[in-house]
Amino acid sequence: LIVFERLLQLLILSFSSTVFLAMDIETAGSQGLAFLILSAGVALLFFLLLMMFISPQFCRIIDWILGKFGHYLPTFINQKIDKIWLSVKAFHAINKKLVIEIIFISIIGYVLFMLSAWILMKGMHLDIALISLIWIRSIVFFITLLPISIGGIGVREVSFIYFLSLAG
Repeated sequence: LIVFERLLQLLILSFSSTVFLAMDIETAGSQGLAFLILSAGVALLFFLLLMMFISPQFCRIIDWILGKFGHYLPTFINQKIDKIWLSVKAFHAINKKLVIEIIFISIIGYVLFMLSAWILMKGMHLDIALISLIWIRSIVFFITLLPISIGGIGVREVSFIYFLSLAG
């Protein structure tokens, strides 16, 4: 359930950054297209990972792939995959109403995540469009997930300065 919820959050962030960056591509400057392609690729990856939890048919395809090619992987990797795979299959037994509630609450959490940043920017008298802030905050969030520093300290600030400078 925790993995599902985290994948859902990451999908919402990456999908929204893709959509809003596409709507505001000129703000991103010459790197805009590269950011857009990367963001779309990340969104696709999280969508496919989330499909394991949502679609039993997709699970059958993954089962077939693992059956055909799993023996080529080292034993310790196969053990990790088996553990994850058992959790994914157990997830399918969860009440669908609970899953819908999780999706709804994650979307509300994302909206609040974006609005809080926008209100902060308005309070600081920074004139930035909400569309720009949405894709910037989403991309900065992903950058802070990279193991560049401990807890993303410094990385978040430098990333915000860079992307906000693109937005003027």
